[in-house]
Amino acid sequence: MTIHSAFVLPDGGKVRLRTHTKRTTFARFAAFPGMLVFLLLFSSAVFAQSPAIPGVTTLRLKSDVLGEERTILVRTPAGYEAGNQRYPVLYMTDGDGHIGHTGATIEFLSRNGRMSELIVVGITNTDRTRDLSPTHVKTTNPDGNLQFPTSGGGDKFLKFIETELIPDIEKRYRVSPYRILAGHSLGGLFVVHAMLSRPELFNSYIAVSPALQWDNQVAVKRAEDFFK
Repeated sequence: MTIHSAFVLPDGGKVRLRTHTKRTTFARFAAFPGMLVFLLLFSSAVFAQSPAIPGVTTLRLKSDVLGEERTILVRTPAGYEAGNQRYPVLYMTDGDGHIGHTGATIEFLSRNGRMSELIVVGITNTDRTRDLSPTHVKTTNPDGNLQFPTSGGGDKFLKFIETELIPDIEKRYRVSPYRILAGHSLGGLFVVHAMLSRPELFNSYIAVSPALQWDNQVAVKRAEDFFK
C-alpha cells in the first residue's frame, strides 16, 4: 500500500502542492488522488449547507462511540443499482458542504476517462471543531472564556469512522478495498491527524489547505517524525 497525502498551502498568494509518499509492503495503487486534490482545491470555498441533492442517499447512524446520531450522505456512481461492480470509497469531512460538487465533478471526470468512479461518503457535522481537532487547546477570548472549549475530539471521531462508519458502509454498498480520506481546512488537519495515527486505515489521504497552525503546529511536529 502507498499512502498519499497532499498538503496545499498558501505561498505568496500562490498555491504550492506538496505530495509525500510513504511505502509499505503492499502493492502501489494511485489512480486518482491527484484529480481529487484538484477538484477539492478549486471548490473548497463551498461550505453552505447543501439542499437535497439528486442521487444522494441520507443515512442516520447511531454512534455508541460519539454518543449521538450522525447524518451520513452517500453518493453512488451513475448506474450503480443496475450493475455489480465494486467501487473505491471517498470519505469526506464537511460532507454536507462538499458532497454535491465533489460527486458531480467525479462523475464528469470519470465519464471522460480521467479518473475512476467512486462512492462518495460525506460526514456531516454536529460540532466541527470538536470532531476535527486532534488536541484540546486552551486559547482564550478577550473575555477570558476558552475559544475552542470542545476541541480535542479527533481521536474519538477517528474511532467512530474506523469502528462504526466504515463497517456500516461496507455492509450496505459494493465497495472495493481502496479507501480515501479527504478534508479541507480543519478537515484537512483531521486528515493529517488520521494519517499520522492510523496510516493503514486508508490507502490515500488528501489534506487540502490543512489548518496546520493548530496548537502550535502539533501535527507538523508529528509529521516530521512520521516522514523520516
